[in-house]
Amino acid sequence: MSAKGAVQYNGQEKTDLATVSRLLKEAKSTGAPGRHQPNRASLLSIRKAVGHYKKCEWKDAAIAAAEAADHDAKCAIAYHLLGLALANLNEKHRAFTMYERALALDP
Repeated sequence: MSAKGAVQYNGQEKTDLATVSRLLKEAKSTGAPGRHQPNRASLLSIRKAVGHYKKCEWKDAAIAAAEAADHDAKCAIAYHLLGLALANLNEKHRAFTMYERALALDP
């Protein structure tokens, strides 16, 4: 079974897609006072990463999320999305590092 098939049938896809959709909405929103808002280039890369993620294109999602993080090093959403993509690529240690970075930026 392909990775795409495995994700579709294990019930995890709904949770992951819900998380990705929430992250994209948060990135677009005006946000709470004092909360960092991603810049335009970062938002465009986040959108691209979400599109790849929804198609189960983990490598492309990781690349786009990394681009978003490069555009805006304070963007917790980019690091969270990068962690999700890396986890699906079985890069668990690197994914955990990205989750930690996202949490440090936006507890």
